[in-house]
Amino acid sequence: MSTILWALDIGSVYGILALFTNLLAKEERKVVAPLTLARYRRERNLELIAATAFFISAIPLFWRPASRFYFWIAPFIVRRGAWLLSRIGPGLRIGLRPHL
Repeated sequence: MSTILWALDIGSVYGILALFTNLLAKEERKVVAPLTLARYRRERNLELIAATAFFISAIPLFWRPASRFYFWIAPFIVRRGAWLLSRIGPGLRIGLRPHL
């Protein structure tokens, strides 16, 4: 029972974060650079995916600990991968070397 509540709690946290990120992207549209808005939208989408994964893991079908673990670890891996990709320059993402 406690793992179900934990999944619902973390899913709610990610949902609230997605809501705040969405509000930030809409409110700051005229003030913030377009690239920053694109980053906010990506963050919002990742937070919605994470919230959905945690809510799905609370369904009784996923009460086996092994399957629930995969639902819980996936959003963290995706967010860390997105963070790493954001640190890599755009040229490196498409296989080009930066000019030194």
